[in-house]
Amino acid sequence: MVTEINALSLKAYLTFWCGALAVLFFGLWLFGDILLPFVVGIAVAYLLNPVVLRLTRRGLSRQIATIIILALFLILMMTGLSILIPLLVREMTMLAEAMPDIALRLRTIIETQRDHLRPYIGDVALADIVGALTNNAGQTLNVGRGMLTGLLNGGQAALGLVAFVALMPIVAFFMMVEWPNIVRAIDGLLPRKSAATIRDLFLELDRKISGFVRGQIMVCLMLAIYYAVGLALVGVDYGALIGIVAGVLSIIPFIGSLTALAGSIIMGLVQVPVDGWVVLVSALAVIAVGQFVEGNFITPRIVGDAVGLHPLWIIFALLSGASLGGLLGMFVAVPVAAAVAVVVSFAIRQYKLSNYYLEGLPHKAADTQNK
Repeated sequence: MVTEINALSLKAYLTFWCGALAVLFFGLWLFGDILLPFVVGIAVAYLLNPVVLRLTRRGLSRQIATIIILALFLILMMTGLSILIPLLVREMTMLAEAMPDIALRLRTIIETQRDHLRPYIGDVALADIVGALTNNAGQTLNVGRGMLTGLLNGGQAALGLVAFVALMPIVAFFMMVEWPNIVRAIDGLLPRKSAATIRDLFLELDRKISGFVRGQIMVCLMLAIYYAVGLALVGVDYGALIGIVAGVLSIIPFIGSLTALAGSIIMGLVQVPVDGWVVLVSALAVIAVGQFVEGNFITPRIVGDAVGLHPLWIIFALLSGASLGGLLGMFVAVPVAAAVAVVVSFAIRQYKLSNYYLEGLPHKAADTQNK
């Protein structure tokens, strides 16, 4: 438990954390272009370290345990990607070719339902939507093909992918082998007077990060499989692509479910003239069941309420990280958000224990406030 500390220790503690965050942001700014495989490697080592620790307790050396766990992780990851990437490329190619037709069908639906939509949207907004769909329908195919071609054939992107694939496992291996030594080295650098308090807060930070990240990865994986299979089975065009994207985006609270809902509604409406309302209603049922099960059973059991990171705080952190540092910023956003939450919670607890907060209260009232 974090106990009350005096003003000098609190100043040292805040100085330590402010300095650590300053070093982190300076490093991201200075080496941002090359840090992604290192950050992902450290994240993989952090996530797999508990499994390695369990094997070492059974008598294996840390090097052997690391090799076994990392090899299994890489085999599973490569197997998943070998199945996933061809599926995504095929779905994205088909979607890019179908986008002009989808835009024209949506324009037809809107024009047909103009009288029903006018009270809710207005003539100006309807005209803008129809005009956008009409003008952009002919350009959508070229845009979609250009994005896909750039993604698959970009020389710099390909070089970055090769560097990532080569470096990430190496970084993860050395971090996993040296993890206890790194922890001891960091502990040795802590200010001695505040070391116990900082250790407690590091443990709280570890609980928040590990609880959210490990739990949310499992939730995202389960939702991606469920949405992809469910939407494909009920006949939604590009349902597998919509489901996988929605599952991945579920790392951001509410965004994944909104993506699945929006994609299913759009594709369902486009398919209504051909397949009737069955596909759209079935897709909405799949999403409703998924959200009910995820909200009431999966997330409470896997992530739990003890993580203490509010969904709005996570959304803000991830979007801010993406805005400031792209994919790298999103990787760093959750640890930084958790660290800020720990620091703010600690500062509030210390404030409520301070004489400034308790001044003027009777002794018994002050004791009650402390509790």
